[in-house]
Amino acid sequence: MDQHRAYVAALRACGVEVIELPADDEHPDAVFVQDPVLVLDGRAIVLPSAAQSRRGEAPALAAALAPFVPVVALQPPAVLDGGDVLAATDPARRNLGALERRGMPQLAGLTGRLVERVPLPAGMLHLLSGCTRLGPHALLVAGPLAAAFPDHDLVVVPDDEAAAANVLVLGRHAVVPAGYPKVAGLLAAARLRGPSGAVERVREARWRRHLPRAAVLRRGSGSCEPSRWSSAWQEVRRRARPRSSPGLPTASATST
Repeated sequence: MDQHRAYVAALRACGVEVIELPADDEHPDAVFVQDPVLVLDGRAIVLPSAAQSRRGEAPALAAALAPFVPVVALQPPAVLDGGDVLAATDPARRNLGALERRGMPQLAGLTGRLVERVPLPAGMLHLLSGCTRLGPHALLVAGPLAAAFPDHDLVVVPDDEAAAANVLVLGRHAVVPAGYPKVAGLLAAARLRGPSGAVERVREARWRRHLPRAAVLRRGSGSCEPSRWSSAWQEVRRRARPRSSPGLPTASATST
């Protein structure tokens, strides 16, 4: 729980209001809050996980998000995890990069975005395990994944700090796990790269491995193994006006 408290403190220091959900002992992976629900383009999209054991995690997250954004859901046979989706933030490029899953056609139809397959290197569990968006044209990326993004300005993570390719960017703040000084230095220098560099201030926090990446967090029942996050979660703003719950409409299976 010390890790969870440290993460919450880091988020609040960046100006984020944190909504903490109770621990879910029936779903030990529930601390990875980005996988079950993707917040994108003003909507929360419930994603059927590739792991059957994780499919009970989404209802509590959807209920927490419903006062802020409409909630929709991909339908079977769609399979997709939020940690496998990297959204473009450049208005001229509304595409999504995704690990190949059965949910890609529905996601494309629901969002109106081009969904492009990104092959993962061997040993990389999720797409966002190996990259973080720093700005519209810039990515922090693990070396083995760099070739997948030839049209981006890349900040390549040293091999001995590959686990820190998954960091948290909130506006012009970057939160980096303690113990990765090279990555912290690269991010501190990224602001010198012109319009692509989004980071002005780098904070360190102490986590065991992956960073939690959401404005809505799930408490763990023991030590906190935080989750991946994407910049799309920033749509749940600290000044967002709650809205009435819209229920859970479904998405049609539309291919592109």
